[in-house]
Amino acid sequence: MTTKLKVYNNCLDLLGEPPATSTEDTSKWVKRITNAYDDVVDGLLEDHSWNFAMTVKQLAVVTPTLVGFTYTFNKPTKCKRIIKVDNSTDPRGIGIEYDDRQGKILTNSETSYIWYVDGTWKDNEGSWSQKFADFVAAKIADRIYPITDESNSTRDRIEKQLLRRGRDAKAWDATSKREWPIPPGRYERARTAGIRTPRAGRYG
Repeated sequence: MTTKLKVYNNCLDLLGEPPATSTEDTSKWVKRITNAYDDVVDGLLEDHSWNFAMTVKQLAVVTPTLVGFTYTFNKPTKCKRIIKVDNSTDPRGIGIEYDDRQGKILTNSETSYIWYVDGTWKDNEGSWSQKFADFVAAKIADRIYPITDESNSTRDRIEKQLLRRGRDAKAWDATSKREWPIPPGRYERARTAGIRTPRAGRYG
């Protein structure tokens, strides 16, 4: 199971530094990791539609209504990224038209649900995949390691690990999402309307 200390030590390993015994360690590099940690995780949660951090919530109508749409709702306080807004909880839905404005969600549907990346997962490292934890560690290392000459082997190693771990984390996360068949559209339904399956003939 991933822990915050494991993320720290993963980062320290990339930096070529010895492991820490605690996230409260007063060493120079641990302090730098601590200072960067929250911003990096928040930024990564905003960067991608992570399935592991997705929450579905029904929105409650509030007043006054902002212009342009019929209904106004409060956006969840820890919403890092909106995946979609829909008028049902069917995961196969493609979503409805909405606007994200002034901390509000605006739609024309009184019943509206929001799919979003929930920032509460920032402090729930035990539920992260190892791939995401590796990505966080590489992103922090890239943030705090000094920018030096391109020939610097440590910086080169960190940058390569960051690219690889980012791809791996997103690919792994994608495998946790069920692939729903796309329902037939109006054109396809119209083409097949009234078509009957032929019955077997005398010799069929």
